[in-house]
Amino acid sequence: MIPPETRRLWQDTLHRQVGGFFTNTVRGPGLCAVCTGPASADLCYQCADHRARFAHLLADQVVIFAYAKGTMGHQSAHHMYRYKNLINPSAECLRDLQLMMFGGTYLHGECIARAFGWWETVTFVSSQNRPGVAHPVVELAKQVAYDSPNIQRMLLDVGPSMEAEPRRSPLPGRFLVTDQWRPAVQGRHVLVVDDTWVSGCKSQSASIALKLAGARAVTIVCIARWLNPNYSVEHEQLIKAATAPYDALRCPVTGGACPPPFVAA
Repeated sequence: MIPPETRRLWQDTLHRQVGGFFTNTVRGPGLCAVCTGPASADLCYQCADHRARFAHLLADQVVIFAYAKGTMGHQSAHHMYRYKNLINPSAECLRDLQLMMFGGTYLHGECIARAFGWWETVTFVSSQNRPGVAHPVVELAKQVAYDSPNIQRMLLDVGPSMEAEPRRSPLPGRFLVTDQWRPAVQGRHVLVVDDTWVSGCKSQSASIALKLAGARAVTIVCIARWLNPNYSVEHEQLIKAATAPYDALRCPVTGGACPPPFVAA
């Protein structure tokens, strides 16, 4: 149980650091149950298409902390770009995203673990141009909270299908689990860290690779769901509606208050 004063400290810290430009993701009618983007049904058309084609190979749970507003000059979008900028990365932006990752998994770890138990292995989504630990998202993965000193950390290899069409779709072979890492995957609950969810194709491709390698369950944890006002009217409306400052105590799993604590089996 996290003491109330510690919870308030994290709430105040993240409000001060990112509350002015990030807003919490929302759960409920009109929003995709997977990615929290606009949806006319339980799932948006992209997530519904992914599920129709890959079913149980997709992540068992997707947890996204905040919306990034892809409007001209918005600070939330600036943070997601600048922390990993090739030429001039921002240490301040990285620090804020690290705080969000640790705060989110620390404060809401029990909620994330409720369905499948605590994660036993952590990995992250890299890219073809910056594979493995060369990708800055590894610095976010290092901030994931956990409840056991025996947590495993592993690398996904970039596979031959990384740049295959369609690029906005999960595909087997975008990532690979090598023999070195199979013991860290087989029969385990694996947490996949990503920074930005646009279509979810890379995160879900990571899930496919992990499930094919024997993972018991896969949870994707992502800092931000990207909203683009040029993509649809619904995206523009959600950007306008998402105005409340980021509240670290608002549960990214339920969309509201955290349920009572549970005792893991």
